[in-house]
Amino acid sequence: GERAGSENESPQHTVDIGIDFFMGKFEVTQQQWLALMNDWPATYPTYGEGMGDLYPAYYISWEDAQNFVTALNNYIATTEQGPLEVRLPSEAEWEYACRASTISRFYFGDSLVMADACDTDDIRDRNMWFCGNNTTSGSKSVGSLLPNLFGLYDMHGNVWEWCEDDYHATYTGAPLDGS
Repeated sequence: GERAGSENESPQHTVDIGIDFFMGKFEVTQQQWLALMNDWPATYPTYGEGMGDLYPAYYISWEDAQNFVTALNNYIATTEQGPLEVRLPSEAEWEYACRASTISRFYFGDSLVMADACDTDDIRDRNMWFCGNNTTSGSKSVGSLLPNLFGLYDMHGNVWEWCEDDYHATYTGAPLDGS
């Protein structure tokens, strides 16, 4: 029922996330990707789409993301940095982290005074990347805009994020426990 929402995002429903989880405050950067993986899996980043140490890794498939997670877990284990095990978030976890305990359309509010096209205002400009403030298309340096109430950056816009669980076009078969 949210304005400009997709049919596959409705109706809102309750999901109980039964475990604690943590998320990185930024997207995985190109510098982090290369430090762990040593190379790109397929298409290299370009200056036209955003390139540099503080830009997010992109052109990354779900399988590439899984390989990164495996490599990171192996690195943590072999360097004896603790019992931490990294994984992609479930879609429910990502949605909760994105909204930061709010029930509004965006973590900064519903933003209903603006049209849904590329109209912009100061609030949207400070909190999300979208066609209204992304005049030079491509990714942006991580953390360039304000964080949400959980201290997470770029939760609205910049690059697409991968989740651990399968996509469900409807909620049929989707887990209700956040897994």
